Amino acid sequence: MVVPTPVEDPLQWLAEAAAWATVVAHFAFLLYVVFGGFLGMLQTRWLWMHLASLAWSITVTATTLTCPLTGVEKWLIRQSGGTPYDGTFIDHYLEGPLYPVGYDAHVWYGGAFVALTSYGVVAVRRHRLKAPVTASG
Repeated sequence: MVVPTPVEDPLQWLAEAAAWATVVAHFAFLLYVVFGGFLGMLQTRWLWMHLASLAWSITVTATTLTCPLTGVEKWLIRQSGGTPYDGTFIDHYLEGPLYPVGYDAHVWYGGAFVALTSYGVVAVRRHRLKAPVTASG
């Protein structure tokens, strides 16, 4: 990412700000992929959007596809006069600073476990809410 410096060209400043906004959106998406399934406790329609997001995340992780947000961020960095980082968003922002290098699989399995657990929690909660209430006595 470009180190903040005085920028003479307002379009470069705008591109840099947009690159940072893309980073924030990317982090928000990753958090949603891991924890968004729990929103199904509020309304089950969240689950469909979450399933699509989870499927997209798995596809990008398991194939050579590049997340479009990474491409947009790198393009914006170039537009702001900076040099984009090599590799993926995960490699640049998470691996190393957030978890040790080489633990990608552990982190992805952990994230997938949380996401899939959220579906179980939602299913149990929905089952309990639909269960008939009986008087004991």
